[in-house]
Amino acid sequence: MQRLIEARKAHGDKKSSKITVLVSRTLLPNDHPDSNYYSSLCYYSFHKDKHGYSHIAVSLEFGNGGDLFDVNMYGGQENRFKDMGAVDFASVKSAPNAATTAMWPGDRDSLPAKVGHVYVEHCREPNGDEMVDFTVKFKVIDLKPGQWVVIEYERIPQEK
Repeated sequence: MQRLIEARKAHGDKKSSKITVLVSRTLLPNDHPDSNYYSSLCYYSFHKDKHGYSHIAVSLEFGNGGDLFDVNMYGGQENRFKDMGAVDFASVKSAPNAATTAMWPGDRDSLPAKVGHVYVEHCREPNGDEMVDFTVKFKVIDLKPGQWVVIEYERIPQEK
């Protein structure tokens, strides 16, 4: 958590992007009285801007069998993502159209977390009577293998 505090301080509060940390799922206790809180730290919802696993709009999971990101944790999700490589975060201003992102890895596919890499995710799933449908970019700022990852993220428009 100290690394997250340092990253947020260095980031400043004038940018439109945000910073968060995800803890490796393999480190989280299952038998702790607060295990629901701790286990939620490996999941993140870009839609809600918070950690948690609530079966509604969970966007990203970290550390379920290595330093990997996963994007579809339960039925009904159609999330897709792509590693754009070590590109400038600010230069990624939009995501490709839905037909293109539909071809990206999704169900049962993982991507390795790599420091300096930018990823684009198309988040899509039913949420009651509405559909969660947006795109986000995120960058790995720091990684402690087998323990945690710090990411910067920001919503971006999707090309039509």
